[in-house]
Amino acid sequence: MFNSIVSYSFSPSNDLSINKKLNLKRYAAAKEIQILEIITDEKFKDFHSIGIIDENAIRTFLIRNEYKLLRKNNTQLQSQYILSEKYNLAFGTVHTIIFRKRVKKTFNIEKYLETSPNP
Repeated sequence: MFNSIVSYSFSPSNDLSINKKLNLKRYAAAKEIQILEIITDEKFKDFHSIGIIDENAIRTFLIRNEYKLLRKNNTQLQSQYILSEKYNLAFGTVHTIIFRKRVKKTFNIEKYLETSPNP
């Protein structure tokens, strides 16, 4: 129903000065390239093949950033509908992804390396 061409980037807040906005846009462009580089990297593909990449976290990241871009030209409901169609998700699922904060799970690698037997 609603068609839009969207690229992934971060959007700066409106209360910043023009210089800060320009710097954030440059940062956003660099972050966009970095995300694409990470996803297409051979190590990423290796990690994905053994199951240690959280695909839901990547999808959540992409949906939240695309939602920010869509909101510039669409209503909240239209933006959520577009994303639900694009990612083949229920409307409520998209709403949850966008507005519910995800609890970050941490792993203390130093502690693991101290307690694990060395090969």
